[in-house]
Amino acid sequence: MVARIGAFRAFPRSERLWIAFAALLLSMAPARSEPALAQPAPGSGWTDADKWAWSKIESGQEADFDKREKCAPAPPADPEHKRDKAWDDPCRKVSAGFLQDILTKAPWREATPFKGVFITHAKVDGDIDLENARLVRAFGIRDSLFDGAMKLMRAKTDGLIGLVGSLVSGMVNAASLHSGVSLLLMQSSFEGDLLLIGAKVAGQISIVDASVSGTLKAEPIQAHDMFARGTKFEGDVKIIFSEMSNNLDLRGAELTNLNLSNTSIGGELSLAGGSRQPLQWKKVNDKPAILNLRNAHVGGLVDTKEVWPSDGRLQLRLEGLKLDHLGGFEGGTGQEMRERGGWWDEWVRLDPDYSPAPYAQLVAVMKAAGDSDAADDIQFLGRERAREAICTKDARSFNCALQNVLGYAVGYGIGKYSFFALSIG
Repeated sequence: MVARIGAFRAFPRSERLWIAFAALLLSMAPARSEPALAQPAPGSGWTDADKWAWSKIESGQEADFDKREKCAPAPPADPEHKRDKAWDDPCRKVSAGFLQDILTKAPWREATPFKGVFITHAKVDGDIDLENARLVRAFGIRDSLFDGAMKLMRAKTDGLIGLVGSLVSGMVNAASLHSGVSLLLMQSSFEGDLLLIGAKVAGQISIVDASVSGTLKAEPIQAHDMFARGTKFEGDVKIIFSEMSNNLDLRGAELTNLNLSNTSIGGELSLAGGSRQPLQWKKVNDKPAILNLRNAHVGGLVDTKEVWPSDGRLQLRLEGLKLDHLGGFEGGTGQEMRERGGWWDEWVRLDPDYSPAPYAQLVAVMKAAGDSDAADDIQFLGRERAREAICTKDARSFNCALQNVLGYAVGYGIGKYSFFALSIG
């Protein structure tokens, strides 16, 4: 077993992801022999590359164009190499119509083996239109170039959909996609918008170690997990009115604006920890990044202090945020996070609009963890912030004078602060 694990780790990371993806697809194939069917003739309009790919797919093999005799090795499928002349070689050009045929049309759909469709080192010409399609086979495409868009609106599938190490020049529109398994968009470059509006995915949505030049819109979505570790988002990320029953993992990602308002995360919102760098924030046009958590529900917040820069790069929106606990499997532990004391006041002040609600929420989290001292600290800081807001508005008002007396004389009646104020008096 150890030797097998060592051999697996000897593969490059992208290969390991693909092997794991393929193994998962194969594990989901029905445990029965496939009936012997007369293989259908190629479709009209199929190119030589389409026909070669079909000859591999119908026999249960991966269609890897780097293994086709006519094809020289493909360059990387990334923005830097997308104009390489090798991608224009007709030997690896697959038509979008061919993929639509084998995934959605008889007789090719039924003739496709249960394990699904695997294509590698191809250039896909045209928009792949799977709108309203019922996909009965999983499909995965690796290290390939898509010269067009991908349309998955209202498609339904019980199989995995995977893009690994590829580049998509157009929009990926998976609005109202229904998947009984997972949507894997790993180590790929998306030059247009990535639309997941209304998508429902029973497993995970994985956008790991990718780059998204446009906007990611997921408003709303339902998924068990959403992973965006190490991904660079150039545009806004909107995951609003959504539900992740387990985790949302953003460790190592680079973001400008992230809107999680009215979203529920049943497990952890992971922003730092493990081998990944903390989440990074970038200004746009010299304006700070914004993390909107208004009316969001987070089961567990997992971070380190580095996630929250105080140099003007980031602003928060915290009104209505509900937190269940601090700390998680990786990142700061619950105890370490509770012991940050006055730092939490700095964190709340990243929201320029004062509200007592974030302080009250933190107090509730500390009390639920049985840490009364930390709860007193946050409650006192919250009252000080309220006094500051009142006196900034009108330093001569009776309310300002009252808050000064309550603070300095009796510590607002808060635990150890009340005792300290009285002892000083």
